Amino acid sequence: MVLGEPGARKTTALEALTYRFARKAYSGNLYWGIFIVGWLLMMIIFADPVAILFFAMAIFFIESIMGKVRTPVPLFLEARSEYAGGKVEDWYTMILQKRLGKRRLFGSYNRIVLLVDGINEIQATLYGAFIEGWRAFLRNQRSPGVIFSSRQGEDPASPLGLEDTFTICDLNDAGVADFLQVYGREKADRENNEYNHLQIQRDLAELKSKGLLDENGIGRNPYWLKMITESGLYTRNRGTLFHRFAEKLLRREIEEKPEERKRKPNWQIVPLEIEMETLAALALAMHKEKRIGFSDEEGWNKANVTLRKTLEDSRYLPDDVLNEAEAATLVRTRYKERVEFVHQLVQEFFAAYALRHETKWGEILTHSEDYWWWQTLFLLAGLVNTDDSSEKYSDSCYKHSETARTNKGCLQYSDFCALWKPLLRN
Repeated sequence: MVLGEPGARKTTALEALTYRFARKAYSGNLYWGIFIVGWLLMMIIFADPVAILFFAMAIFFIESIMGKVRTPVPLFLEARSEYAGGKVEDWYTMILQKRLGKRRLFGSYNRIVLLVDGINEIQATLYGAFIEGWRAFLRNQRSPGVIFSSRQGEDPASPLGLEDTFTICDLNDAGVADFLQVYGREKADRENNEYNHLQIQRDLAELKSKGLLDENGIGRNPYWLKMITESGLYTRNRGTLFHRFAEKLLRREIEEKPEERKRKPNWQIVPLEIEMETLAALALAMHKEKRIGFSDEEGWNKANVTLRKTLEDSRYLPDDVLNEAEAATLVRTRYKERVEFVHQLVQEFFAAYALRHETKWGEILTHSEDYWWWQTLFLLAGLVNTDDSSEKYSDSCYKHSETARTNKGCLQYSDFCALWKPLLRN
């Protein structure tokens, strides 16, 4: 089990490991193939049928028995989009047949290692079956090697019966400097500027002076550091930082690349605020169902209905919104198969953006003790923590005090306000 905070780059770690496994497996198979062909040619030259038959049987035996100890063949899976329910063992068999073919080649099925990313992102209604299924399957001698990843606060290692757990650490100062060198230089190149060692040291000093490199500071998290670098906004307010970052990506598509719309003649440019509000409605619809993205044709249709309802009578279409968001690297789509935000944090931000309206405060209170919503609520706290927002917040809470009575699994109104006051002051 690989654990990490949101944005710690768990997916990147698993993808890198997949690549390394694949390289080693490819090299091993290449040398093994050269060895087989070489010996086979020698036997054909000597033309001894018995020797050729014996050699073929030996190859079959060695591959079947020794295949397990050779470099494993990795299969990278995104749990949220790959698993659609049912028995885990049947799902695993289906994956093997889809990726490797229905007919086994010697011991090809014996050398598989699965890298299952983001099991915390599995749809809530399927999560229990997934965990229980894998727990039972892992006890089976036929089960493959598996590496899972999940958010640190949602550690499923114990329910799965796993003992080996690794946590992705925050970046140290040297790691932050390396990160700045890569992403700072990319940004400078786009802006036709120079980014040298002196500029790296200045940015490091700025991050430290703002408290962003304190212990557990967001400047040590790769995803948040990328946002800080891209937006040029040095703040601990995650809501404001994400807001600036999302708007910057969309403005780039709307203002800086209008000519690229000619590649898709029917694609209309959606104004920034309409785009933000529509994506927010889509994220909130996903979040209410405790789903990371909508999948299959039913999910595709549900996303389109949500977008149309938000756009109302405007001249813009759902495809315009999704095309613009996908170009801005905020959304990924696959026609009638998948609509999803590129990262769970992106969905959580846009859900928070939808909830910032005063009319939503009653709904917010009902989620205050549900861990699924906490990241969204923290981002929301940052969004409302702007000039004059504290008074607005207090007035909105007061209006909904009658609806905030104690319910099973919810905080009382007074407790909820006490939770938020320090967030707003910070």
